[in-house]
Amino acid sequence: MQRDPRQDPMQQNPMQPGSMQQGQMQPGSMQQGQMQPDMSMQSPTSTGTTNEGFNLVSVLYHALEGAQTYARYAEDAGRTDPELAQFFMQSQQEENNRAERAKQLLARRLQISSGVRSS
Repeated sequence: MQRDPRQDPMQQNPMQPGSMQQGQMQPGSMQQGQMQPDMSMQSPTSTGTTNEGFNLVSVLYHALEGAQTYARYAEDAGRTDPELAQFFMQSQQEENNRAERAKQLLARRLQISSGVRSS
């Protein structure tokens, strides 16, 4: 006797709407009240990268993405609102500074992990 897949959540397609029952969460997803996603899937044994390295790459990526977005916002605002354009340009610079700092921290840690000493 075969089970009806509509009644067995393990047999349902995870991409199909309604496949997860209310209150269920995917592995690695955030629990209610949790501030950070479960990073256990990012252990060095599964990706070859430490959580710190992964986190720095993520900060770098998001800072550069944010800087690019703020540049577009500044360009748009520059046509009609110089004060707002200035705010977005300042936000862009802050993201660029954050990205630069993340690059420095990441480079230093990559040198250490590869055994290369900086002078």
